[in-house]
Amino acid sequence: MIFIGPFFSAFIIGFLILANILKDSRLPHRKLLAMILAAPVGLGTCSTALFWAYCAASSQGKWLSVIFIYLLGAYALFRLITAMSKTQQKPIFARMEPAALKALLNTRNFFHVSISAAALIVLGFVLYHFIRYFISTSCLEIYGGWDARFIWNLKAKFFFRSPAEWTGMFRNELAFSHPDYPLLLPGAVAWGWNWAGKEILIWPALIAFIFMICTGLFILWHLLASTNPWSAFLACSYFWVAGAYRFWGPTQYADIPLCFFITASGGMLLAAVRARENPLFLLSGLLAGMAAWTKNEGLFFLAWIVLIFFAALAVNAVSRPDKKKAAIFFTAGLSIPLLNILCLKTFYAKGGDYLGSGRTAAEYFSLTFKSADKTKAILEGFQTYMTKINDWNGLWVLFFAALLIAGFAGWKILLNKHGWILAAAVILTNFGYFLVLHTTPHEIHWQMETALTRLLLHSGGLALIFVFEVFSSFWPETELRP
Repeated sequence: MIFIGPFFSAFIIGFLILANILKDSRLPHRKLLAMILAAPVGLGTCSTALFWAYCAASSQGKWLSVIFIYLLGAYALFRLITAMSKTQQKPIFARMEPAALKALLNTRNFFHVSISAAALIVLGFVLYHFIRYFISTSCLEIYGGWDARFIWNLKAKFFFRSPAEWTGMFRNELAFSHPDYPLLLPGAVAWGWNWAGKEILIWPALIAFIFMICTGLFILWHLLASTNPWSAFLACSYFWVAGAYRFWGPTQYADIPLCFFITASGGMLLAAVRARENPLFLLSGLLAGMAAWTKNEGLFFLAWIVLIFFAALAVNAVSRPDKKKAAIFFTAGLSIPLLNILCLKTFYAKGGDYLGSGRTAAEYFSLTFKSADKTKAILEGFQTYMTKINDWNGLWVLFFAALLIAGFAGWKILLNKHGWILAAAVILTNFGYFLVLHTTPHEIHWQMETALTRLLLHSGGLALIFVFEVFSSFWPETELRP
């Protein structure tokens, strides 16, 4: 049980950060949201603290990172206590009045409650079998897949085993480990190992489990807050039974953490626009920055989400000072993770397959727009991999169907309720991958066979939320809420 210490340290620091951000929010179920986001945000924060501690004092980086986290936790706790002392606290449990109980038990509401109860039972059944599957698979492959062993956990071993020489992970001899990859996942793994004082095998698997569970639960929270309970329970169940997520979840690859941060960032941006709360823009920016700190693909998402953010400000009917405040909050959220990446790629990992590869803009333009055969192969690849029923259970077919339905029959979802934010994030993320695949230094069919399914994982959570928001909006008595 030695993993309990690093888990709770990450959870507590994440929860304190989120409690400060959400303390004045009017979001439904905000305490549940803070609980869901706490561990991933905490792991990202611990990774950031560890990275800067090692940059500042290599040999003493282990202890300095702990000091950073303790100081940050103390400051966050002080701010939270100070804020709570100035506000009147509401009772945790609201009293059920007879009139409310009577309304709950009337015929129409009882029907909705019955459907939600059935969906909750399905969710419990799915969760039980998912946990059994994850544990059994992780026990068989406790070291994870190839990328886990020779990229992510290898970098974590540099942090843990050799603090004074941690920059050895960037040597040219280790080019197979992609020295330019961001370090959120290696930092999170090293945080647990430093805390335990040894390389506990279960810790990387536990991190993978945390991100799989929290991604499903965030989808549940978002739909619970914006639609109805049965949609939330069924969408969460859908995520945990999808073959692609079940297969890649236990591998300890960084794609599932990236999926979490992309899903959470896009979802919180939508919630921020609907609720018009600046702290939610801060949280969306923070999560987008952590996506970029997870994988290079997260940098592309960061570019797209910034574009979507400013588009949302442009079309939203708010005053210019309010737009300026929202931009400040969003930029503040993504600034620290973005500083991590700038430091990494400026001083430590200057090369890469794409950034720092030495190619000129003209070469990238030629590769992207002057290869009809490659374009055709990539389009066929997207069609093939998106329609694999065993991987997605029809998710991408449902996404495009929901997009058509929302466009022709439900403009209120796309425009009035800002559902276009989710659709744009999904489409632009995959469009970016479509462009980048043109520039791969590897043979295109091999590249798609090894990477395309994992690339589709990243935006699958947002696609799932969009699908259920669209279809549940046609259910009687359902009104999309902020």
